[in-house]
Amino acid sequence: MTSPPKVSRRQALAFAAGAVVAVSPPPQSAALATAGQVPSRGFNLPGWLDRNDGLAPATATLEKLRQSGFETIRLPVNSDLVSSGDPATLRRIQNGIRDLVGLGFSVLLDMHPSGELVAAFRNDPEAAAGRVLQAWTALRAVVADLPAEWVYPELLNEPPMERSAWLALRERIAAALRAKCPRHTLVWGPARFQGIWEIADTPPLADDNQ
Repeated sequence: MTSPPKVSRRQALAFAAGAVVAVSPPPQSAALATAGQVPSRGFNLPGWLDRNDGLAPATATLEKLRQSGFETIRLPVNSDLVSSGDPATLRRIQNGIRDLVGLGFSVLLDMHPSGELVAAFRNDPEAAAGRVLQAWTALRAVVADLPAEWVYPELLNEPPMERSAWLALRERIAAALRAKCPRHTLVWGPARFQGIWEIADTPPLADDNQ
């Protein structure tokens, strides 16, 4: 019996991405019916709340994207900008998320490490982990004041560390968030690349809502 041809990881991911793109978006009424439940049909929105000088997207553009069937926005924030707890920065993030939710988008609030933080994880992992925890400690009050059915905190994008170190830090971040946000669904991915090939070796959080 002839063995099936081997498919590389890159080919499999490319095929999966192509399949997603090939699916046409649902009618607007169907999209609105599913929004706020399970994040899907989304896109990244960098260059806004992850920078001090970031530019907000035009409302008309966001409305057009929503009408086209997009339901979710993955919104990066820079841990170095929020860790100080600056009220103006936190208020800007909160207002931005409220605007997106008001347009009918679910929001994945993505803690996105800067290049400086990635370097810190190489040089002093414990101090770098403390910076991420400090950022979420400042940001959790913002999350707590946003609707749990629409806003999903993503603990750390592509954790730049070994799996064992990430599992320990992941639990600490989750505990910090749960202290203020008991109802929000926590989103996380495996170290180091959040790849589907890494999930099997990564146990779930000790949390019922993830």
